[in-house]
Parts: sequence; C-alpha cells; structure tokens
Amino acid sequence: MERTELLELWGDMWKEGNWVPSWPDSLADLGAKDAARSPDASCHSIWQEVAHVIFWRRVTLARMAGGDPPDGETVERLQFAAPSEATEDAWAAEIESLKRTQDEIAAAIADESKDISRIPYHLIHDAYHLGRITQIRGIQGIQPKF
Repeated sequence: MERTELLELWGDMWKEGNWVPSWPDSLADLGAKDAARSPDASCHSIWQEVAHVIFWRRVTLARMAGGDPPDGETVERLQFAAPSEATEDAWAAEIESLKRTQDEIAAAIADESKDISRIPYHLIHDAYHLGRITQIRGIQGIQPKF
C-alpha cells in the first residue's frame, strides 16, 4: 500500500469513518461515567477500549523510534487500563491522547524515513475496537452518531 493511500485511510478513521463510525462519532455524547461503565464483568468499558488503542499506538510509535517492545507485565497492566478516576477532565484527556496518537501516526506515515509496516494492522485493530465501542454503546442504550 502506498503511503498516500495509507495516510488517506488513516485520516478517514478520524474524519468520517470508513465502513465503521469515525473516532469522534464513536465517542460523541459520552460522558466519563458512561465511558467508564462496563456492561458486565466479561466486557471492557469504552474507556478501556480507548486506552487499549492508545497503548498499542504508543508501542508502534516507540518501535518506529527504535524502542523495544513492552514486557509482558507492562502489557498486562496497561493495555486495557481502567481509569484511576472517572472524571470528565480525565475522559477529555484520554480522548485528547487518542487524537494525539492519531496525529503522531499520521505524521509518521507521511515521513518517508519511517518504517510503516505496522500501520496497516492498526487500521484493522482500530476498526475492531470501534466496532466494540459501537456494541457497548448499544448495550448502554446510547446510539452512535453515524
């Protein structure tokens, strides 16, 4: 896949979605309480789904910069981290972190010196978690905006 095509697809995930709702639409009208609420013990919350996506995006960004993969304990602790406090400010900061990783990966895709071989997998990964968020919203009775 060409960088320009990949960059377009990556941007679509934030702007308008691409067979799935966009990130902003998926997170619209969600307060901290709803984002942190898990439908049942076997299901992550929307907040945890977002934290998971951010975690793996940061791993990819670190790997692009020459960093090592995280150890198993770090993965276990952080990949579906629940919020330490479910406040509106903390939720807004989590969404801002998601947007920041969106922009950082877009910049990496545009940078010809970066190895972007992991990025197509993020498209698939993100689409899966956007679907999970849509399902959790539905269970909570909150319809997505798409």
